[in-house]
Amino acid sequence: MKGLETVIGSITCLGEHVRDRHTHYELRGHVGPFPATIEIPGYVADAFREKYGKPIEQSGRITVTADFLRNDQLIAECQNPYRSASHLTGSIRSDSDISIN
Repeated sequence: MKGLETVIGSITCLGEHVRDRHTHYELRGHVGPFPATIEIPGYVADAFREKYGKPIEQSGRITVTADFLRNDQLIAECQNPYRSASHLTGSIRSDSDISIN
C-alpha cells in the first residue's frame, strides 16, 4: 500500500502493566514522543508462559518490540476514534518479540 510507513519500536515496562483484554493483552507506553499500544495475542502470552514458567503479567521488567502504524494509517474500521491520528498501534506474533530484562 502506498503511503504506509511502519515504525519499529520497543516499549519497556514491568509485566504488571500488561493488561488482559479478554481476547488479547495490551501494553501501553511511548515510542519516541508518540503514545503507543502493543496488542499481544493470547497464544503469544501462552507461549511466553510455557517458555519462562510464569505469566507475562508477573514477569518483572520486559521489553516488547513491534512494528507500528499510526492510527490514521489503519483502515477505517480499525481506527480508534478516541485516539489521536499519531497514536501508534502494533501487534506481535511471537514470544520472541518479548524479552525479559
